[in-house]
Amino acid sequence: MRKNGMMHIKASRLVRIVVLCFMLFCHSTNVNSESDTNVVEPCSYYEEYSSEEEQQVAKKILEGDVESYKEYKIRGDIKSYYFYAVIMAKKYNYPPAFFDAFEAMTKVYEKYDLNMDTCTWHYAFSYLETGIQLNSWECASALEYLYLRGNDFVSIDTAKAMHYKQLTHRFMKELREKNKKKIGVSFEQ
Repeated sequence: MRKNGMMHIKASRLVRIVVLCFMLFCHSTNVNSESDTNVVEPCSYYEEYSSEEEQQVAKKILEGDVESYKEYKIRGDIKSYYFYAVIMAKKYNYPPAFFDAFEAMTKVYEKYDLNMDTCTWHYAFSYLETGIQLNSWECASALEYLYLRGNDFVSIDTAKAMHYKQLTHRFMKELREKNKKKIGVSFEQ
């Protein structure tokens, strides 16, 4: 009983941190919306506990560096992962980050065995919908899975699942072609 209570307290703290980071991001982008350069600083709790190297990676992510974001994603620090996924998604329109934001939101609830409310679910789901518009195969694959299996918020719909499966394959094919062109260019130089 005590263990579940502690997990609930940790989960609620983590959810509060994620919401606070999101609110800080929204406020910061609204304040700076008149200028061409939006400057968003990492959450102060992150700065207090991270090394100089981690702070440099965070700064690069805030500047839109995709490789730094990928490196950070591999580490899997879920406490601030959502914050950086939202920045890469919303500010830089980086397609995989839309799936990452969805996943970070839903994983927090799963990790602590909490039930997500409808409003939060729709907000998380909107990341997948936006990612689809940017040809994110990760978002298409997630939607395929959701419509194939269903959950408390999504009814099973095999037609939609097949549609998203086709989109997943199309987006992956387009990405492979794009990467082949990049490799071809680098060999010619």
